Amino acid sequence: MNDLTRCPLCHHQYGGRKVFQGYRIASGDFRIKCGVCGDFDVSEEAIEDYLESAHETRLTPIRRALLSHLVRVAQTPGSHEFPMVKRDMIERVISGSVSAPSASAQAAEALRIIGVESKASGDPIQHLPEHFYAAIGAANPDSAARLVGDLIARGLLRGLDASSMSGRAYINVEPTLTGWEAIAEHLAPKPMAPAIIVMKFNDPELDAFVDDVVKPAAADAGFLVERVCESPRAGQIEVAMKQKLAAAPFVIAELTHQNSGAYWEAGYADGKDVPVIYMCRQAEWEANGGTHFDTSHHETIVWRADDPDAFRQRLLAVLKNSVKPRRR
Repeated sequence: MNDLTRCPLCHHQYGGRKVFQGYRIASGDFRIKCGVCGDFDVSEEAIEDYLESAHETRLTPIRRALLSHLVRVAQTPGSHEFPMVKRDMIERVISGSVSAPSASAQAAEALRIIGVESKASGDPIQHLPEHFYAAIGAANPDSAARLVGDLIARGLLRGLDASSMSGRAYINVEPTLTGWEAIAEHLAPKPMAPAIIVMKFNDPELDAFVDDVVKPAAADAGFLVERVCESPRAGQIEVAMKQKLAAAPFVIAELTHQNSGAYWEAGYADGKDVPVIYMCRQAEWEANGGTHFDTSHHETIVWRADDPDAFRQRLLAVLKNSVKPRRR
């Protein structure tokens, strides 16, 4: 496959072509620069099997817009590390296990972006950038423009409807005083959701290791870790448990006892795109030849009660490289 002539995600359905670049990099994957999706890498397998396959009909415009959004929000300004699009991300979008932000979440992000841009320049935004719909998670520019119109109607933004003059829905857009107040409230610090550890109960050595090593190590990285049964909530236990797992910045699955509940809870978290960190006591790890086949290809932190520092250092490295805080 030679260099690409269009963005494999958005296909330039709604712009982005002016700054487009698509070329092969040393790893054999492709690096993309797109005015809508931003800068990212994509595997050749993902391109050939899904994104540019003549036989793939499930990647509708709405699903491509969701891929654009997922890649756009995964980028860090000024970073030289690029999000990687592989077939597993595409399959999650096709299956519906990943969904677009709600209309209210899109509205909040639209208001925030417009506020950031107008504050930086000191002037209203002359016109919404072509990547705006991807940044907020809208299906297309028209959907994003309708959302901006609703924010104007509610008094959170001011702007001019120029669709009949310039082809652009709104120009000279900026927050109103009410809008700035809403932005400040939205950006106010919120308590961090706790990480969850799933494990077998009533193992004294394991319980002590979690309390004396795992929790303090996570705290040093800025995370609170709770057992799934801690901080009980009203309502059905299963529903509350699922809510905790889905909101957690990460889940630790302790597999020393091959506990079926821990496996199920780890799988549920993984299905919600929550990072899962596996751990297992060294004696059982060696006796059983590792953990179950379905998790054996994942990195597992092996621990010993008489060597807590080794576990602590490994856990801190994993948290630093793989986990970002989630707010409630």
